[in-house]
Amino acid sequence: MLDSRIPTPQQVADALLAGNAALVFEAAQAYLEFGGLAFLADALIQPALEHVGQRWCERLANAAETNAATGLLSELLSSLLPSPSWEPRGPTAVVACVQGERHELGARLVSHLLSLEGWQVYFLGADAPAADLAQLVARVEPAFVGLSVTLEERLPNAWYTISSLRHTVPGIRIVVGGRASAALLHAEEPVRPDVVACKASEILTLTRSWSIETSGWSAPWP
Repeated sequence: MLDSRIPTPQQVADALLAGNAALVFEAAQAYLEFGGLAFLADALIQPALEHVGQRWCERLANAAETNAATGLLSELLSSLLPSPSWEPRGPTAVVACVQGERHELGARLVSHLLSLEGWQVYFLGADAPAADLAQLVARVEPAFVGLSVTLEERLPNAWYTISSLRHTVPGIRIVVGGRASAALLHAEEPVRPDVVACKASEILTLTRSWSIETSGWSAPWP
């Protein structure tokens, strides 16, 4: 069990909005050392960002403050996370935020996790145009496409992106994550993803089996 003195996600959200980099860094380091990168993502980063988003919804923080909080967290994670190998030996994945979605930190963290496990990751970042994404996927033929959708108003874009991928690259595996992704669980074909995974640990479990199935490559992490 984590030491009770380690800041909670809500306290980390407060620190992010206050610009308290030292507290955030120390908390992130403690979570990382306790349970690894997937635990850090699921137990701290995701809920802390949700708390920041809730402050914005309740008008307790404005857009500039929430953007600064996200930027601070991204900068701190860059200095904390281990570097992936520059010679990945696993299969290929494509990860992107759906068109119009600007919240890319979660997708970036998942891409980093996959890279650490040997995947060759094409990370397209925020606001990936559906047609361009589909063309890239057709060219590189990845084992799967990971899409991130955080805001409910971006769900129509998620449906359109999935439909474009199904049309351009029939049979491609599509995994969707992010705070709004649960709404896609009961979508009809052709806009239903193969998997909705709201946690980094769920994505790792899936992709490890796909990595072995696709290329016989098994990452050296437990």
